[in-house]
Amino acid sequence: MEAFIPFLFFGVFIAVVIVFIVLQHRNEKKRTGSLTEMATELGLNFQPQGDGDLHSRIGRFGLFNRGRARKMKNVLTGETDEVRLAIFDYKYTTGSGKNSHTYLQTVASIESESLQIPQFTMRPEGLFDAVGGVLGFQDIDFDHHPEYSKAFVLKSEQEEMVREFFDTPILDFFAGKKGICVEGLPGKMIFYRGSKRVKPENFKELLADAYEIYGLFVDRGQRGN
Repeated sequence: MEAFIPFLFFGVFIAVVIVFIVLQHRNEKKRTGSLTEMATELGLNFQPQGDGDLHSRIGRFGLFNRGRARKMKNVLTGETDEVRLAIFDYKYTTGSGKNSHTYLQTVASIESESLQIPQFTMRPEGLFDAVGGVLGFQDIDFDHHPEYSKAFVLKSEQEEMVREFFDTPILDFFAGKKGICVEGLPGKMIFYRGSKRVKPENFKELLADAYEIYGLFVDRGQRGN
């Protein structure tokens, strides 16, 4: 009997794994179905297995160069005379073995010639970022706007241009939008809310938030220096 116990536990383990895989497959199928309906409602194109052309255009962003096993899927895209927009699920894995972690998130991207912005990455500031600041790691802070500087880590290879671009109206705006992540390059930007996927019914809200930031950046470009 005692010799049978390890086999029993192994059988239970296998059963749990199978149930998990079946439920995960079912949830993913349900999500894809909901997003198919969402794309039709919004008049967007839908590519559940990803969009290689989109990835080649926005692949320079830091988010898409982290970790391994990178995958873009459930891609909704649309285009007007002024902008190309997309919203999609993205995942990647860091570490290995017991220390591996897979990140799942929903990302919105906007491409437009009207986005006259410098290269930058912006994300919420955490405890380890504060320690890094003491050690001298790069974080662009604004002494005249401590509320923004405490809320976000802002980095760029074009620090002077970023300091000039992030004027008071932009700093005020983002200081009231804690918890978001934005990356910019000339002519394009991505927006996401940390490491989590957005429910299909909330895709409209994410797109609206991305458009609000897009409008903010376009207005900044029109204001000039």
